[in-house]
This record gives sequence, C-alpha cells and structure tokens, in this order.
Amino acid sequence: GYNPVYADTKSTAEQPIHITADELTNNTQTGVTTARGQVKININGLSVTAGMITYDAKNNFLTATNNVTIVHKDGTVLNANYVDLNTALQTGELHDVKMVLINKSQITTKRMRKKENGTTIFEEAIYTPCEICKDDKVPLWQIKAEKITDSSSSRNTSYKNARLEMWGIPVLYTPFFTHPSPDVKRRSGLLPASFGSNTKIGRFIKVPYYWDIAPDQDLTITPIDTSKQGTMIQTDYRRHLTRGTMKVTTSYIENDKLYLTANKKQRNKQRWHINGSGQYHVNTQWRISTSINRVSDKTYFKDYRFFGNLTTTRLKSHILAERFTGRNYLSIGTTYFQDLKSKGDTITPTAAPVVSYTHYMPHDTYGGRVKIYSNWRTLMISNKSDSQRASIGAEYAITKIANNGIKTDVKLNVRNDTYYTNYRTRKNELGNTAKDGTVNRQFYATAIKTSYPMTRINNWGRQLIEPMVGIVLAPESFNKKYIPNNDSTLITVDESNLFDANRSPGLDRTEAGKRSIYGIKLANYGLTEGRYSFFVGQSIRYKRDKTLTGTNHGGSKKSDYVGHLTIAPNDFLFADYRYHIDSNDKKTNLAEGTFSIGSPALRLGGRYTKLRTKTDSKDKKPIRQVEVNLTSEFDQFWRGKIFGTRDLLSNKNTHKSGAILTYEDECFQADFSVKRDHTFYNNKKSGTTIMVALKFKTLTTYKTDNYKISKNQYKNK
Repeated sequence: GYNPVYADTKSTAEQPIHITADELTNNTQTGVTTARGQVKININGLSVTAGMITYDAKNNFLTATNNVTIVHKDGTVLNANYVDLNTALQTGELHDVKMVLINKSQITTKRMRKKENGTTIFEEAIYTPCEICKDDKVPLWQIKAEKITDSSSSRNTSYKNARLEMWGIPVLYTPFFTHPSPDVKRRSGLLPASFGSNTKIGRFIKVPYYWDIAPDQDLTITPIDTSKQGTMIQTDYRRHLTRGTMKVTTSYIENDKLYLTANKKQRNKQRWHINGSGQYHVNTQWRISTSINRVSDKTYFKDYRFFGNLTTTRLKSHILAERFTGRNYLSIGTTYFQDLKSKGDTITPTAAPVVSYTHYMPHDTYGGRVKIYSNWRTLMISNKSDSQRASIGAEYAITKIANNGIKTDVKLNVRNDTYYTNYRTRKNELGNTAKDGTVNRQFYATAIKTSYPMTRINNWGRQLIEPMVGIVLAPESFNKKYIPNNDSTLITVDESNLFDANRSPGLDRTEAGKRSIYGIKLANYGLTEGRYSFFVGQSIRYKRDKTLTGTNHGGSKKSDYVGHLTIAPNDFLFADYRYHIDSNDKKTNLAEGTFSIGSPALRLGGRYTKLRTKTDSKDKKPIRQVEVNLTSEFDQFWRGKIFGTRDLLSNKNTHKSGAILTYEDECFQADFSVKRDHTFYNNKKSGTTIMVALKFKTLTTYKTDNYKISKNQYKNK
C-alpha cells in the first residue's frame, strides 16, 4: 500500500483545503489534484471522505466518487456515489444520495442539485423522519415525490406530485404541498387534525391553523365541523410581553341546535365561551394579573367538552394589582362569579373592591415577630344583599426550642371587624332575620403548641416520634347573627390547621372559646428510599359554639379524630389515606384515599372518597365514590389507560368511564380515546365521545420560544 500523503492547498476563495490520502498526484499545468485510496478533505469546517477525489483549483470545483460521505457543521450527514460541487460545497450536483438531517430525518434521492441562491432540489426523492427497523423494509410513513425543493431563503420545503405512504401503502396523494424546513421552530400553517364522534354533536373534525404573528405572539384558529350542530370556531391567542404574558381562548357557534331544541321559544342563539388570563410586571414592585371566564349558558361546557371542566359549578373572573416592597404586601382587586349550578337560585356575587395589606416587622431580641394585616371588602350578591367589611389585626408569633428538644410555638392574635350590610330580603345566609346597619366584632386569642420530636437512625432509616399538645384561649363568643357569612361556610379541621387559633378559611366567621388539642406523629424515612408516616389528633372545645351552626364544622365540643396515613416504601407502591372519625358515634365522616401499585409496564391506581351527611350542613350531600385507573406501557411505543368512576350510593351508577390508547415513536403519534359520561346535567344526559388524533412529526410540530423577565428590563422605565 501507499503511505498517507498530506497536502495543503488553497482555493480561489483563499480558503485552506487539507487533503489526506493514500495516493496524491498534482498536475501543475491543469491545476488538478487527484487523491485516491482513503481520501479525506477538511474544508470550511466540513469533512469529505471518498474513494477518489479530484480537486480543480482553477475552476474551484471538487469531484468525488466511490462511497462519498460529507459531514456538515450542524451534524447533517450526506452519502452519495457521485459529487460535483464547488469547494465551498454550496453549489453543484450529487447522484444517488442519502441524507440524514440533524433531527434524524432522512432524504434519499436519485439526483440532488444545489443552486447559488441556497435552493436545494431533490429529484425522485423520498422523505421520512422514521427510523427503519432491522426487520422492516420500509419506514412507518414516508413521502415520495417527483421533486422536493428546500429553500434556504424562505426556509420552506415543498413537494411536487407527492404521495404519503404508511407501511409502504399509499394513503394520500397531492400535486403540491409545503411545510417549514426541519430547523424551523415556528411557522404558520396547519397543525395535526383530530376527529371523532359524540352522542350529542355527532361526528366532528378539528383542523387547527397556526398563525405565527410575531416572535412574541401567535394565534391558533380551529374550525370544528360537526354533523349535527354545524360548525363552531375556537381561537387560542398567546403573547409574551416584555414584562408579562397573556393567553385568551374563545369558542363560538351560531344557531346551536342543541340549545334551540331544549329552548323552543328562542329562534336564534349564539353560544360561546371565553377563558383568558394575563400577568404584567409594571416594575420591580408592582404586578397586575387578570382573568376572565365567561360562558353563554349553563350547559355549554356539558354539550361541548372541548373547552371546560364538566364539574365546574362557578366561573371566576378577576383583576388584581399587587405591590411587593420589603416586608410589605398590598393587593387591590375585584372578582366576579358566574353561577353554573343547574338547580336552585342563581347567585352571582361580585367582590369590588377587595383590598388587603400585610406588614411583617423585624424579629425582636427574643426571636418573635409581629404581623400586621388589614382587609377591606365590598360584596354585592344579586337579589340578596350588599355588604362592606373592614378588618384590621395583628399577630405575634415566636418559637422556642429548649435544650432537651421540646419545641414551643406561641401565637397571639387580635382583630377588629366592622360590617355594614344592606339586605334586599328579610333573611340572611343562616336563615336569621336580616338586619341592616353597622355591626362591630372583636377577636382575640392565644394559641400555644408544644411538641417533643424524638428521632433515631438505624438500618431501617430515620424514625420520628412526635407527641404534641396545644391550647387556645379566647372569649366564648365573637360571631353575631346579623353578620353575613360569605367566605367561611366551609370550616374543615385537619392535621394542617388542628392547632390554629382560628381554623376558618375567611374572616366572616371566627372560632371562639377555649380549646385543648392533642396529637401524635409517627414516621420512618428510609436511608435511600421509602417513607411511612402516621398522624392522629383531636381538638376539644370547653363549650359548644352555636354561632358556627350552618358550617360543616357545626361548632361541636369535640372535633372529629383527624388522621393521615402514608405508605410509600418504593416506586412500586404508594398509598395515602386521610380520615375524619366522628368523636360520638365513631363513624367515618370523611375519608379520602389514593393508591398506586405496579411498574410502568402495568400500574393500578385509584381514589376512594366518602363524605357523610351532617345534620346541620345544608349544601353538602353524602358522597361515596371510587375512581380506578389501569395504565400500561406495553413496550417502547405503545401505552394505554382504562379508567372509571363509580358512585357507591345512588344505585351504584357509573359516573364516567373510558379508555385511551397511544402509539408514539420518533416520527409519528396516534391517540385513540373513548370516553362516556353517565351523569345528568340540567336534566340532560351526557353521551359518548370517541376521539382520534394523528400527528406526523416534523411536518406539523411547532414550539413557542421562552421569554424571561429580568430586573434589568425595569431600569429607567
């Protein structure tokens, strides 16, 4: 054999070319250099290997034959039998080409031409982003075309006389179509279509069109054509501002047959919904956020399941301005609700304005801290009442840990509330005789909690035993029957607030009187994995608080036994159970349990919920239901899910059920789903929905760039 020969030469563009070969000859008269054997050329960061390469220095052209391989800077690999290109590899012709792009897509072509304007033409070409398995002769899908043209200026790839094949079988023909080049992140055009069938609206198809308005905003317009209800339009608008974001989703349908059939007196009905949210940072201290959630009628989400949560009973819209300065927080906002309940009075409360302020003082020499807070709320409830509430309070909190490990938390609370109410009816929310005018209320309480955490470490992990006791000291009565209750109807006692002085979620109701609390926590945390924990506790009131009647708490002397159990030894098994056991009859008032067992290959999960009826609860109905789901990743490409929810009380009816099957590989995704809702809503029975979504990757994939907000953007504004 020949020893390798190294040669340095220059093209007419003064760009160095480095050649390595087994044999190298140079004709000084013609300026042609010929390399044979294991030839390798490096030029402009590109690598070319071949059995023989001829370099014409005068015409600035390079010809390669016999197993030619070109590796581009971006990782694109090109194999050919014949290459005739300029030394910059920008113009010329190639034969019998196989090209692997940076995203692993492949193009094979009989003839490839590169033009000076950056356009590349592939003749008798095949394009596919799919990997070809060893046992398969063809990819899952591919596009065969008479000609494929890729333009670097427009960054588009177009096809002439193209046909789509799946498993080698032609399924679609088109004389012409185009899509963005593989390296394009965003581009206007059609997105993957989905289609299916629903009992109410019939067969439907969704064909989204994505509009790349600008680098910081886009719009997706989706016509939804249905066989029974006609065509509706859905829009999704997104925008990234310099200091914020916004997103708005809408839908609209004219002369909806579903609504006109149920409401025969109406001749024309426009049905719609809007869901929007946004956030804007004015500067480093002020932030404004807003949301709008409105719908034309109560049954819209039930009839058209593309847009909303079927269990939603109330929509909330708001605008909020917030100020953050050091240890201070100020918020000013307004909130509007739309009631979607199918039965009972339609209540549409509006809170405008709601002003809250919180200030934390520095820690004192003992380690304690004072929090000062205030709240102003104006609430208008249609056909019922208008009310204003002004509250101001303070809390002092301190934590001490003794040398023996005993931990003591002390909180001192004081608050004053002033209400002004104007009732339109003679009964308030509790059924008491309504009274207009001003009412004052003072709240003050002391809460002390002491715990003794004891730990040890052994081969099983780190064990914890933590007994805890507490006491709350407060006068016997704060609540007055003329004060409306709008934000404290649901007072739930659990392990998170058992030791709090006031366990009401809002300000309209406060807990009065003296209480004693006790509890214990047991836990084991594995050294590498796994955790087990158990908590049980109870609070005992010295005197019943009758002013809490009408809430789910009821103001009884003894709270439920509240507990929480978690078992999670590893990734294979997880179980979590929360419970409330009645202190009198020892029956379960509330139970919530979730579990999952198995591996990704086959995993069973579920949730159990039980809510017992309280005699003094007007809104809550007994609930006992179970949700079960079975998921499986069959192999590398297939995964599925079967799920169902069953009511264990009302004749043991199934609420909903369904199945989802997904196939996904590097080039294709198919989703098949069947969902059935067995419930009634506004006297309408729900139906079955069948959905199919197909996604040909690299043809319709799009992504949104990330925009970050930095403090520098606020300077000099």
